Amino acid sequence: MKTGVKILIIIASFIIGILLIAAVIISPIAHSYIEKHSKELTGRVVTMDKLRINIFFGTVFIQNFKALEANDKDEFITFDKLKVNLSLYRLLANELRFTKIALTGPKIVVLQNETGFNFSDILEKFSSNEEDTTDSANDLAIDLRNISLKDGELIYRDLSVNSLFDMRNLQLNVPRIYFSGKSTDIGVKLTFGKNGGSLALKLLYALDKENYNLNIRLSDFSLTPVKPYLKEFFNINSLEGRLSTNLTIKGSLKHIMDFIAKGTLTFQNIHATGLDDKDIANVKKLHLDIENIDYKNQKFYLNRFDISGLKINYDIYEDHNTFSNLFVETEDDSLATKDASVSSDTIPEKPLDLKIRKFSISQSEIQYADYTLKQPFLLPISQIDIQAEDVSYTNPLAIRLSALVGEKGELSGDWQGNIEDFGNQKFNVSLKNFKLTDISPYCIHYTAFPLKEGVLTFKSSNTIQNNNINSINVVDIYKCKVEDKIKEMEPEYKIPLKAALYILTDRKGKISMELPVKGDISSPTFSYRKIIFKTLANLIVKIVTSPIDALVKSIGIEEEVLNDIEMDYSALDITSEQYTQLNKITEVLKIKPELKLSVHQKYNLEESIREEALFKAKSEYYLSINPEKKISNLILEDFVNIKNIKNNNPAFQNYLNQKAINNEVGDVYAKALSLYDRNSLIEEIRNNAFTRDKLFSDYFSTQGIPAGTVNILPETEDPQVQGKIIFSFKITFPDTESD
Repeated sequence: MKTGVKILIIIASFIIGILLIAAVIISPIAHSYIEKHSKELTGRVVTMDKLRINIFFGTVFIQNFKALEANDKDEFITFDKLKVNLSLYRLLANELRFTKIALTGPKIVVLQNETGFNFSDILEKFSSNEEDTTDSANDLAIDLRNISLKDGELIYRDLSVNSLFDMRNLQLNVPRIYFSGKSTDIGVKLTFGKNGGSLALKLLYALDKENYNLNIRLSDFSLTPVKPYLKEFFNINSLEGRLSTNLTIKGSLKHIMDFIAKGTLTFQNIHATGLDDKDIANVKKLHLDIENIDYKNQKFYLNRFDISGLKINYDIYEDHNTFSNLFVETEDDSLATKDASVSSDTIPEKPLDLKIRKFSISQSEIQYADYTLKQPFLLPISQIDIQAEDVSYTNPLAIRLSALVGEKGELSGDWQGNIEDFGNQKFNVSLKNFKLTDISPYCIHYTAFPLKEGVLTFKSSNTIQNNNINSINVVDIYKCKVEDKIKEMEPEYKIPLKAALYILTDRKGKISMELPVKGDISSPTFSYRKIIFKTLANLIVKIVTSPIDALVKSIGIEEEVLNDIEMDYSALDITSEQYTQLNKITEVLKIKPELKLSVHQKYNLEESIREEALFKAKSEYYLSINPEKKISNLILEDFVNIKNIKNNNPAFQNYLNQKAINNEVGDVYAKALSLYDRNSLIEEIRNNAFTRDKLFSDYFSTQGIPAGTVNILPETEDPQVQGKIIFSFKITFPDTESD
């Protein structure tokens, strides 16, 4: 063998020996060095049970790795096994290719506080302020293949807000990551510890174009860990619920907000409470079917937006309501208001394009409470169903509503308008079979009268143009009963409610009225509720100032029913026409049995004396020409004949001239008066008046009007009465106010 060959063999053997020795000792040396100098190198104590490095095959194997926190006590990163395969020959082609990276059982604890993360000191340790001057053309191409992670756990705790995310059973499968223009395909699966739920991600990423296609499948994710972050924006005390998604997002990392998303989001069993631990909202299910969200172009298109099992508590107080304090006010909010004009000038914004093909709220309820009244008002609104189609942010839309109000009230309504312009809209509301006792606190607040019984039907038609409302409200009430007034309470309106309701109630126990509402809804003082009650109060005042007109109108009787009845001085009976009017009065008394009727006979005494004297003179003249008749047995025909004797009858005048005392001169009245004693005439007048009063008294008794309902007042001598005897009627309303 030649000497040169021997030398080459010796050198090769030496190198191989060195490599073999290195291959044998590199693992324990590296193992020892890393553990001994880990604190110095990384700022963390690192230990591992096994480290194997194969320099021939380019493999690294680590078992039972553990890195502690900076306090050298708590665990920061641990894993069971890590195996890495490096393709050595690809280094010759200026490519760093890992053919396998397999990590088993990793557990990573990430802590964050106001100053940073628990690994911030490590980043600072390896950071460099020196400018990178290397030629990018000579950079290694990096090719990572067959990346896998099994049975991982990531614990993230935000100490600043006391939030915890415990993600377990983390599974990662990445076929390839190529940092030189080729596409990357990444798959991630994990579950969320004690809170439950799972996440699956699938990412396709093109490094050269920086485009990505991300699919997110989130199943049964608990919203509780999110609560601390929401508390920065909302005043909530607790939050529960689950979220599931199937979203596909396409976009570019060059412009992070330039993305298009579609898919579904489903929230279930959401429960949120306010700072006072009272329920704000409960939602059984909220589902969004997203057709397309193009954030860059401000396009938000949804196929469906469904809410079912929604429960809301809406409480009103003097200075706030349930939702007025829901949002946390920050300094940025006030600054944003001040800088709004600047922002709009410097950052052009595209108008929001919102479309929802079908929107629905079903099987929902609202617990409405008003604590601004003298007595709290609570009203449940259940079985809420709201439907709308082709909802748009800018185009007109129509919404249909139905619900159960209180125990039995049936609410329905519709709204037509534009979400962007509430100053122009139309809406109609209908409420049927509503128990009045449910709104008794409002009646107490405004009138001091509690409602005891009654059923309400309410219909309202409203048109708003340029913020001015024109509303017609039809109120229909049946069998309304009001309790006695609360005397110690000072109501907002002092109105005789009982009297008004009594007057308004018709013969069937029904009240019907119209309440118009007009006003500027943009005014800070505008209150639909207050205008309704003010209009009602004005109507009631008008009614009690003209009660008879309102009464006869409500029960459908002619307004002339209480007109005076006029009778002749000689009349001792009631005519058919007068009976007709009395029958109508009787009808009123039967419909309103609490009413009292006063009947008052009035006459002019001097005229009555003259008429009585003339009637007696005509009677005696009639007997003189009919000697077979006597005053005691005269019949109706005789009285008619007597009444028909004309004052200018020559025979009658001749009779008077012969009978007149001392040849009395003057008209027939003067001659007749000379024939009789004045006192006897007055006595006969009063007897006749008594007879007429008894006619009316007997009439009402025979009509079944209870005793005490009709009061026949003593007749009155009234010089203002001319030519007739007057019977006047007056209705007295019951003492309805109890105060």
